[in-house]
Amino acid sequence: MALTAEQKEANKAARKARDKAWRGRCKLRDAAKAAGEAEIEASEFMARYAEANGKEAIAQQGRDAELERIDREIARLKEERERVAAVWREELAVHRKSASAAWDEKMAADRDLERRLDEQFPDLTGGARYYAASWKPLA
Repeated sequence: MALTAEQKEANKAARKARDKAWRGRCKLRDAAKAAGEAEIEASEFMARYAEANGKEAIAQQGRDAELERIDREIARLKEERERVAAVWREELAVHRKSASAAWDEKMAADRDLERRLDEQFPDLTGGARYYAASWKPLA
């Protein structure tokens, strides 16, 4: 069933009165909140908070300064490490080249020795060098 025009008007008037009363209560609440917040801001614990917060900021600045000093020292040590590593890389390269050349000579001598031993002991080549079952005595 649809509302009559009179019912609609009555509902509209009731809503308007309700909304006006609600806005009034909201304004009272907002004013009470503002007064309460002002009281909180003026309180002794907010003064303690401000003092502690200031001391914390100073402590953080001290911490940050010390960490920055440590970071600079780390950067300096990293640069020094790279410089030292570069010097040693060059020196090690010289020794590595010398060691590699000597190793190549040793390997060539080993190959030459094996070749001479194969010529001197032709019956002990291949598998016969390791297994008696593979060995064929010289005739």
